[in-house]
Amino acid sequence: MLVHAPCEPGERIDEDWPLDPKWDYPKSKVATEQVISKNRCAIKSINLRIAGVYDDDCHSIPLANQIARIYKRKLTSRVYPGDPSRGQAFVHLDDVVDAVYRCIDRRE
Repeated sequence: MLVHAPCEPGERIDEDWPLDPKWDYPKSKVATEQVISKNRCAIKSINLRIAGVYDDDCHSIPLANQIARIYKRKLTSRVYPGDPSRGQAFVHLDDVVDAVYRCIDRRE
């Protein structure tokens, strides 16, 4: 999510979507991908741009904080800080593991 240019509500970002990292952390991700691509020679590689990973124990700071605000009935639990037509992507850790496994299994 951090390396791609934003999209309009309803559009889906895929691997062909333009890159537009805005700050140092996503810029470093793009720079690392470029280093790998440039130096991998004949070695096959794949970039998985995974964001918002959570698990059954809620090991996701933004998600855990929002759940805590809702549970404690804090005012901030009712306020969305951005455009309500936008959202935050989350993916369960089991699905990340499955994706990595499939990439390895189908690498040819």
